[in-house]
Amino acid sequence: MRAAVEADSTYAEGWALLGAHLAQRIQDDGWPRAWADTATAMANRALQIDPDEPVAYRALGFAAVLGRHQRRRGAVALRKQLELSPGDAGVNQNLGAIHGVLGEWSTAVEYYRRAIRLNPNRLFTRSLLAEALTVLGLYDRAEATIDEVLLRIPDAPNTTHFLAYLRAYQGRYAEALDIAMRVPRIEDEPFKRRFIALLAGRNGDWQLARDQAEAAYRQSPTAMNLASNVHSAETTLGYALLRSGETQNAERHFTAAVEQVQQLLDGGADSPRLAWEIASIESARANRAEALEWARRAYEGGFVSVGEAEMDPMLDPLRGHPEFERIMTEMRADVDRMREEVLAMEAELEAAREAAGR
Repeated sequence: MRAAVEADSTYAEGWALLGAHLAQRIQDDGWPRAWADTATAMANRALQIDPDEPVAYRALGFAAVLGRHQRRRGAVALRKQLELSPGDAGVNQNLGAIHGVLGEWSTAVEYYRRAIRLNPNRLFTRSLLAEALTVLGLYDRAEATIDEVLLRIPDAPNTTHFLAYLRAYQGRYAEALDIAMRVPRIEDEPFKRRFIALLAGRNGDWQLARDQAEAAYRQSPTAMNLASNVHSAETTLGYALLRSGETQNAERHFTAAVEQVQQLLDGGADSPRLAWEIASIESARANRAEALEWARRAYEGGFVSVGEAEMDPMLDPLRGHPEFERIMTEMRADVDRMREEVLAMEAELEAAREAAGR
C-alpha cells in the first residue's frame, strides 16, 4: 500500500488504509502508541483528498481507540464511517465493542445484532454478543449464541473463552476454570492466561494462579485490561505473588500497574476499567478508603460488570462494606435497566418480523 501512495499521492483510500493498518499494529504487535499520531496524520491526508472516504474515518477511530484508548472520540469517527457505509458489518461490530467497554451494554447489543443481520457469518461478533448478554444477565440467550458458534467451530478459542466467562458470571467457578483450561491456543493470547489465573485464585488454587500469571507476564508484561475481562499483566502477577507471601515483589508489580494506569488516564484514556483496576489493587493492599474511591469513580465512569466484581478475589476485603455494597446495588440497577431495554428492543424486532411475514 505504501508503494501505491508513493506512486499516486492522491490515492485517498491508500492513505486511509495505511493509517488503519498502523493503528491496528499498535494493538496487535505492541508498536509504540506515539504511532497513533502518524496514523491520524495519514487519515487526515486521505480526508483532504476525499472528505467522504469511509476508511479514513475508520483509521481515525482506530487511532483514537487502539492508540490512545479514547473510545468516545473513536466512536465519533466510526459513526461517521457508518454514515458513509451503512451496510458495513465491521463498523457496527467495532461500535458495539466500544460501547461495551464504556458500560453501555444495551447499545452494544444493538450494534452487534445489526452487524450479524448484515453478515450472519461473523462468528466473532456472535461471541462478543454473548459477552454483552452475559453482563446483562441474559444467560439463556448468551448460551444459545455461544452454541450457534460452537456448532460450526467446536473448538473456537474466543467463543470457548466466553463460555468460561459465562459460567464464571453464573458463579460456577470450578466449571469456568475447567472450560478456560481447555481453550485452544491460550499461548496466543496472554489475556486468556490471566483469566485462568483469576479463576484459579477464586477456586483457591494459588499455584495454578501463579503459574498462569507468570506465563502471561513473560508473554506480554505491559498488557492492560482496557477491553478484556481480566486485570493487567502487572496486577495479575502482583496478586498471585501476594497470595504466595512475596509481599515486596507483589508491591513492585502493583506500583508498576498503578503507574501504567495513571499514565493512560493522564493521556485521556476513558475506559472505566482503568479506575476499577486501581480499586482492585488498593483493595488487595488493604487501602480500603482509596479502593472505595476508585470503585466509585469506575462505576460513575460506566463500569457495571457485576459478575466480574463478584468473581474477583482481589475485592474480597471490600465485601460487606456499606459503600461497596451501595456501588454494587447501583450497578445492578443499571444492568436491570439495560436488560429491559434489550428485551424491549428484541420484542419490537420480533413484532416487525411477524408483521413482515403476514
